[in-house]
Amino acid sequence: MNLVVIGASTKSWLSGLDVAVNSWTKNGQASVLVHCGFIKNFQVRSLSSQRFESKILGDSNSLVLNLRPEVKNLWTALKITLQLKDKENIETFRNYQLGDLQLGEIVYSRLCAAMHSSHYAIADIKNLQLLKFIFEAVSGYRKAVYLLEEFPIDQVYVFNGREPLEAAVISAARSHKKRVAVIERGCDSEHYEIYRRSPHLSSDWWEKIQEYGHQFPEARSRYLDKKAEDYAIAKSQGFDMWENKAWNSMMNRESTKSEAITSDRYIVFFSSSSKEISPFSDFNDTTDFKTQLQAVEELISVAVDLGYSVIIRRHPNSMTPAGIDREEMLWQKFSNVPKVIYLPPNNKTNSYQLMKHAQNVFVWISTIGFDAMVNNKPVYSLGAARWDFEGSRRTWNRGDIQQALTSGNFDYTKELFTYANYMSHYGTKFTVCKSFTRIGAVLESAVIVPFRIQDEVRAKLRKILLLN
Repeated sequence: MNLVVIGASTKSWLSGLDVAVNSWTKNGQASVLVHCGFIKNFQVRSLSSQRFESKILGDSNSLVLNLRPEVKNLWTALKITLQLKDKENIETFRNYQLGDLQLGEIVYSRLCAAMHSSHYAIADIKNLQLLKFIFEAVSGYRKAVYLLEEFPIDQVYVFNGREPLEAAVISAARSHKKRVAVIERGCDSEHYEIYRRSPHLSSDWWEKIQEYGHQFPEARSRYLDKKAEDYAIAKSQGFDMWENKAWNSMMNRESTKSEAITSDRYIVFFSSSSKEISPFSDFNDTTDFKTQLQAVEELISVAVDLGYSVIIRRHPNSMTPAGIDREEMLWQKFSNVPKVIYLPPNNKTNSYQLMKHAQNVFVWISTIGFDAMVNNKPVYSLGAARWDFEGSRRTWNRGDIQQALTSGNFDYTKELFTYANYMSHYGTKFTVCKSFTRIGAVLESAVIVPFRIQDEVRAKLRKILLLN
């Protein structure tokens, strides 16, 4: 039997529902589906979605539950919030345990995303935000423990896996020695993907991309279709079709290089924000460099010795929407290093022009590394970058960096085509619907089934107004 935890998004709902339906039709295995949207943001499911779900599940013997707030969980969360706010430092905060639940680490991980950094103080944490995350984790953990002990569940599915509730469910499943799989969106709104560990773990991506390349050998030497070619072209111009985000427009000054550049012989390093941290150590990639800052220091040392100038380009996501950069002091030190130009997250220098005029491009794990590939630039990863699935671009120690800067070898035809094709086609196609939108399920008839009651009411009001 499966336990399928459904969050507050339509992609979580439909992918979880699809997993439950396929598990029954292919293996005769029933599921317990738990809707958690109300706990997360007081989200109420629409009547349309409930009828749709009931019809889809049919006679699969699956059980659908709604996770509701409980006073005892809120009281526990309130007490823990006061305890954690009283901790001396973040390390003691992170070590907080609630039974088998690594509560401190789970909440710390989620706060990293909220703070846009893994470097923050307890004083920076808002009380209500902390209470919310703890309440979600406690509610999810206790419900999961109950269900795992009440039903013969051997497989647990959660979406994304980093949110406090889902991470707490993973923790409960692990303590009960149950198998866990994490669901995430696929290449587009018509697909989802299942990961045996985590969608945030590059090594899981590497395995899937390599398997894809073996399954479709032609994908390693050419674009399989226009969709893959369009993906690569868009990336080369600074638009990420997967994230639907125009990074280039966020750094849109027309200057080719920073005015401070005094040499045409420079390399550029693109950082990654440190906000994406998994609550489970085995879900985080490891390299020879323990931190991104350590890797940058080594890169600068080698590059300057070889006569290069170095431009450090911080990722715009390193700054909160309110303009707070919690890692400014950690990175600012590079601005005083000879032959190093430091560009903070709010600097508007065009990153794509910097990349195109650089002798070499280095990243931590940023996908701009793939953009550099498409632009035929020598590019290397200091961390575990998804696009470097073959490992040929990894510079995980000083010797690797030296080799990269002196070899001049940058043939990555196989990596470029395989990655573009994979990113355009990966995942399992939905069987319960055609695709999803932010609002709900898109059926083959083009009818949209709203997931949330507010979207259902809004749609009905719009229909009434149009009729009148």
